[in-house]
Amino acid sequence: MSETTKHTPIPWVFAYGSIYRADTLNDESSIRIALMDRNEAHTTPTERDANAELIARAVNSHDELLEACQTMVSLVESGHLVRNVSKDSEPGWALNAIGLVKSLSKARKAIDKATQSTTGAHT
Repeated sequence: MSETTKHTPIPWVFAYGSIYRADTLNDESSIRIALMDRNEAHTTPTERDANAELIARAVNSHDELLEACQTMVSLVESGHLVRNVSKDSEPGWALNAIGLVKSLSKARKAIDKATQSTTGAHT
């Protein structure tokens, strides 16, 4: 957890219809982070449980995924990761670079999304 992070320490786990701080799950003083509403008419219990598991997985992997994206973008932009130029004489070589450019764009967007606040009007 970074010095600027103010959320409950990770890892988080889903159990008993809620998301808990993993290191407290079996304690009498379990720390519940979120209660997943099981009475919502528009979502099935299976979907709500899957949503809770997704939230826990996303939170638990956030820092590592963000760091990996930032590192990859930095390596490409600094020239440390370069494309294979030995095939530049082959027809369509430029088309192969499109995938890299698209992936780099996705990584930049993911970094932006991961570092923006999601706090809405209702907190």
